[in-house]
Amino acid sequence: YWEEFLKICTDNDIEVYAFMPPPHPMILERLIELGAGPIFDSTNEYLELTVGNAGGIFKDYTEVDSFDGDPDGFQDQVHILPENGELMIRKLLENFQKTE
Repeated sequence: YWEEFLKICTDNDIEVYAFMPPPHPMILERLIELGAGPIFDSTNEYLELTVGNAGGIFKDYTEVDSFDGDPDGFQDQVHILPENGELMIRKLLENFQKTE
Protein backbone atom coordinates (compact mmCIF):
# COMPACT_ATOMS: atom_id res chain seq x y z
CA TYR A 1 0.00 0.00 0.00
CA TRP A 2 2.88 2.38 0.74
CA GLU A 3 4.25 2.30 -2.80
CA GLU A 4 0.72 2.65 -4.20
CA PHE A 5 0.22 5.70 -1.98
CA LEU A 6 3.49 7.21 -3.23
CA LYS A 7 2.45 6.59 -6.85
CA ILE A 8 -0.83 8.40 -6.24
CA CYS A 9 1.13 11.32 -4.77
CA THR A 10 3.55 11.37 -7.70
CA ASP A 11 0.71 11.18 -10.24
CA ASN A 12 -0.97 14.16 -8.57
CA ASP A 13 2.17 16.29 -8.06
CA ILE A 14 2.01 15.90 -4.27
CA GLU A 15 5.38 16.17 -2.57
CA VAL A 16 5.72 13.71 0.29
CA TYR A 17 7.48 14.61 3.54
CA ALA A 18 7.98 11.53 5.70
CA PHE A 19 9.93 10.79 8.86
CA MET A 20 10.73 8.02 11.29
CA PRO A 21 9.66 9.26 14.74
CA PRO A 22 11.74 8.62 17.84
CA PRO A 23 10.92 6.27 20.67
CA HIS A 24 12.07 7.37 24.12
CA PRO A 25 15.90 7.18 24.20
CA MET A 26 15.84 4.48 26.91
CA ILE A 27 13.47 2.36 24.82
CA LEU A 28 15.60 2.86 21.70
CA GLU A 29 18.71 1.83 23.62
CA ARG A 30 16.97 -1.32 24.86
CA LEU A 31 15.62 -2.17 21.40
CA ILE A 32 19.11 -1.83 19.94
CA GLU A 33 20.48 -4.08 22.71
CA LEU A 34 17.84 -6.67 21.80
CA GLY A 35 18.96 -6.64 18.16
CA ALA A 36 16.45 -4.29 16.55
CA GLY A 37 19.15 -2.14 14.93
CA PRO A 38 18.96 -3.95 11.56
CA ILE A 39 15.17 -3.54 11.54
CA PHE A 40 15.49 0.21 12.05
CA ASP A 41 18.21 0.34 9.38
CA SER A 42 16.27 -1.60 6.75
CA THR A 43 13.07 0.34 7.42
CA ASN A 44 14.89 3.66 7.09
CA GLU A 45 16.65 2.51 3.92
CA TYR A 46 13.33 1.43 2.39
CA LEU A 47 11.62 4.69 3.28
CA GLU A 48 14.53 6.79 2.05
CA LEU A 49 14.57 4.90 -1.26
CA THR A 50 10.83 4.89 -1.90
CA VAL A 51 10.17 8.45 -0.76
CA GLY A 52 13.23 9.67 -2.66
CA ASN A 53 12.12 7.86 -5.82
CA ALA A 54 8.76 9.62 -5.50
CA GLY A 55 10.56 12.97 -5.32
CA GLY A 56 9.82 13.42 -1.63
CA ILE A 57 11.80 14.06 1.51
CA PHE A 58 12.51 11.44 4.19
CA LYS A 59 14.28 12.08 7.50
CA ASP A 60 15.31 9.60 10.15
CA TYR A 61 14.49 11.06 13.55
CA THR A 62 14.84 7.76 15.43
CA GLU A 63 17.27 9.47 17.78
CA VAL A 64 15.82 12.49 19.57
CA ASP A 65 19.14 14.34 19.13
CA SER A 66 18.67 14.25 15.35
CA PHE A 67 16.15 17.11 15.55
CA ASP A 68 17.57 18.76 18.70
CA GLY A 69 14.71 17.32 20.74
CA ASP A 70 14.49 16.95 24.50
CA PRO A 71 15.02 13.39 25.81
CA ASP A 72 12.56 14.27 28.60
CA GLY A 73 9.98 15.52 26.08
CA PHE A 74 7.96 12.31 25.98
CA GLN A 75 4.50 11.57 27.30
CA ASP A 76 5.43 7.88 27.59
CA GLN A 77 7.85 5.53 25.83
CA VAL A 78 6.67 6.35 22.30
CA HIS A 79 4.58 9.53 22.33
CA ILE A 80 6.43 12.82 22.17
CA LEU A 81 5.17 16.00 23.78
CA PRO A 82 4.04 18.89 21.54
CA GLU A 83 7.32 20.76 22.07
CA ASN A 84 9.32 17.86 20.60
CA GLY A 85 6.77 17.47 17.84
CA GLU A 86 7.18 21.08 16.84
CA LEU A 87 10.99 20.79 16.81
CA MET A 88 10.77 17.67 14.66
CA ILE A 89 8.35 19.18 12.13
CA ARG A 90 10.34 22.43 11.93
CA LYS A 91 13.50 20.41 11.22
CA LEU A 92 11.67 18.34 8.58
CA LEU A 93 10.36 21.44 6.82
CA GLU A 94 13.40 23.70 7.25
CA ASN A 95 14.12 23.68 3.51
CA PHE A 96 10.49 23.73 2.37
CA GLN A 97 9.85 26.20 -0.42
CA LYS A 98 6.27 27.01 -1.29
CA THR A 99 5.64 26.98 -5.02
CA GLU A 100 2.79 28.74 -6.72
